[in-house]
Amino acid sequence: MKSPRTISVYECIYENEETKEEKLLNISRLNPDGKVIQRERYDNGDLVKKEEYQYEGELVTLTIEEDIVEKSVNKTVCVYAEDKLVNQKEYLDDALTIEMVYNYNEEGELTQNDILNDDGSLRSRYTYLYERLKTTESFYDEEMALVRRTETTKDEKGAVIAKKITDIYDNREEVNEQKIEHKIIDGEYIKNYYNNGTEAYEVVECYDDQGRVIENVLFDVAKDEESVTTMEYDENGNVVKEKIEVNDEEVSVTDVVFDEYGNRVELLKKTKVADDFFETTTYKFVNEYGVEEEA
Repeated sequence: MKSPRTISVYECIYENEETKEEKLLNISRLNPDGKVIQRERYDNGDLVKKEEYQYEGELVTLTIEEDIVEKSVNKTVCVYAEDKLVNQKEYLDDALTIEMVYNYNEEGELTQNDILNDDGSLRSRYTYLYERLKTTESFYDEEMALVRRTETTKDEKGAVIAKKITDIYDNREEVNEQKIEHKIIDGEYIKNYYNNGTEAYEVVECYDDQGRVIENVLFDVAKDEESVTTMEYDENGNVVKEKIEVNDEEVSVTDVVFDEYGNRVELLKKTKVADDFFETTTYKFVNEYGVEEEA
């Protein structure tokens, strides 16, 4: 896959299968690694927002978002240590609004996340306790009163099999327990979800011979509703069609066209908005590539 230097996205409006109008939505400029470094967003031809991103390798270190309409600037500054986020600060018009501090154990697991106000006082805290296959997340308010405890249990393969959420109030606790059963039958991966002992929904995933999901079936027990999502791929592994049906009725179809470098050039989405009426939206992606440097 070759990364473009600039991507311009248009919403296309057709009349009698002819292009009537192309509305520019955004223009993204990318670095040689394919990461967005600048993005401009438009509304009816007017520039409404500008974004800028800076990186340290794969990690985003600075995000600046300028709202042209509101005349405001949001900034996010991230600091890393050994590729792990240790500090994140949010600014509005250069005034600090919130700070997040992250601590890790020797295994590199997150153990504490403090959210601080602009004056450095504690707004809330998350702590994490690891016990082999079980992780306990505790959420505290600004007075360090325990508000919520979430206990997540995984099996030996790393799949979540149980989650217990306890909301803690002054005079009571509310507990919600979720259990997930995993099984494989005739090549289909099946997950059954139970809330407080009652089955909530079932998910069935089907794969092709390359291990890609080609069908996802979700059955909502309470609604007695079955949603089926099917995917089609091209020879490069890109999803070129996604279709969603609910109780055997088509509700959405998305078709995607890629160029020779594996980048999108067109996306057509048909969505059901009423009985026997579909709304179709088409997006065009104009990819501009830089000149390849000789080795």
